Amino acid sequence: MKRDFLKSLNIEALTDDIITQIMDEAGKDIEKNKKQAEDWQTKYNDVESKLKKFDGVNIEEYQGKIKALSDEISANKLAYETEKAESAFEAWKNENLAATGAKNKKAYAALFDWDALKKSTNRDTDFSTMNETLKKENSFMFDDGNPNREADKQMPPTGNGGTPDNKDPFQAKLDKYKKNASAGAGDAMISQ
Repeated sequence: MKRDFLKSLNIEALTDDIITQIMDEAGKDIEKNKKQAEDWQTKYNDVESKLKKFDGVNIEEYQGKIKALSDEISANKLAYETEKAESAFEAWKNENLAATGAKNKKAYAALFDWDALKKSTNRDTDFSTMNETLKKENSFMFDDGNPNREADKQMPPTGNGGTPDNKDPFQAKLDKYKKNASAGAGDAMISQ
């Protein structure tokens, strides 16, 4: 806006003093808007110069690489978590098997449904229930302190391949021969 424009309006109340005040006030608004325009131009120039650094860069290629790396990180994290859970389960399994009191833990372990226990949300209770059921069904696998158990007499001891009374196999045959010989059956055995 110019001073001449205001004078050309022929308004009687517009004196030179009032026109100066109007011009000063309008100048403040113009300066304020000029400053904002300069700030926006500076920001625009800054962004434009930063964007020029990416000229010739294939953004889709980098997006693909970023996605591939993110997928790899996710897969590695999942593998780590799975391995960690598997190790924790194995430790839990070994600890609970040791507490069962089974004579042969490896053989007893084969009777459990470990997959069901792995998925169980109440693993300890389910293990105890399963253990009690298996103990009832397979009592011969546990030492109850009774040396005269029928199941123990029927199973040969481990390690020496001997007989249920823990004798050497050769000694057991010799004892049987002597027993038969003293009963008068020795001649019958020799003639065979």
